[in-house]
Amino acid sequence: MDATEVDGSGLNPIDLKDALDELHLDDKDYLKRLNDVRADTKAEGFEAIAWFQAFHVWTEEAWGIYFDSRKLDDLALSYLDDFKSLRVQGSSNLAGFLAFGLTYAHEMFHAHVEAALSMQELTAKSPRYLRYNETVYQALRETPGWLEEALANWSAWNWFKAPDTQAVIADMSSNIEGVARVVEASLDLSPPGYQDWRLGHELGTWRTFANQLATGKTTIGRSGFSLPLEGWLNGDPLYEFLPSDIPLRFVGPGAIADRLQSQPGIFGVPARRELERALKHFQHRLDASGGKGGHQKWTGPDQRAFILPTRDPVSRGVFNSFLHHVGINKHTYVREVRPNL
Repeated sequence: MDATEVDGSGLNPIDLKDALDELHLDDKDYLKRLNDVRADTKAEGFEAIAWFQAFHVWTEEAWGIYFDSRKLDDLALSYLDDFKSLRVQGSSNLAGFLAFGLTYAHEMFHAHVEAALSMQELTAKSPRYLRYNETVYQALRETPGWLEEALANWSAWNWFKAPDTQAVIADMSSNIEGVARVVEASLDLSPPGYQDWRLGHELGTWRTFANQLATGKTTIGRSGFSLPLEGWLNGDPLYEFLPSDIPLRFVGPGAIADRLQSQPGIFGVPARRELERALKHFQHRLDASGGKGGHQKWTGPDQRAFILPTRDPVSRGVFNSFLHHVGINKHTYVREVRPNL
């Protein structure tokens, strides 16, 4: 699976808005794509657009949040259609802003859950995440009690209602209440569990979910007593949880993904095949006699060699080494080299 990584530290609402300025969404097969994405989100929620791969299950090379770039564009098209249906002022920029921001906030909550359980594992020195995933998450799948998905959708709503986000949306639409109706309808068009996102407003929901994480059980027990553990999730964390620490990758081409990856402050690292094309762009050739194990040796016109690991996407260290090797910076790569590959 070829994927290109971006830097989550550059995805605050203002930078996201600026990155999507003058976004053009391809509307080929418009009606089919609308019908498909609405059917998919109704059946799978935001996981039809993106998904989180936990490091408890996947290797470091595959861990992180993945977006299906084409589906992300389709979700934006559905928001744009909703604007028109509800007579809400809204542009492609706003539709793309909502599609990415809401989905990203939902998936980031899943990363937050894994981080919280990892802290429990370090404290208790015993497994927590895999136990919870099997005995709670999978056991409650597609039921009204599927609290992780409900709270992930609540997190998406909180992102939308945050002052910084609201200020950006106000710059793009004069009818922020109408935009809110579009977002609510989108969150409601979800499978069981996801649909109950408004439960995130209740303290008891967070307490129940925190106890599920701690005990690995779906219910509190006969005593009906639950410990006040919700601070693990909705209070100040006992650890530094930074979105920029969670790998964020786009799979396949798409208008929103292309816009985000065209910004030097947001673009992270390229897919391995893209870096191979970049090496060819700088007149390097693959040297079949070099490279060991999961590495390739590329030789330039000056006979200097560059060693390229076969992991996908490449690491930030490898990408920085490539930039140094060819004598350019990230801005030059994104703005001048990448468009010509």
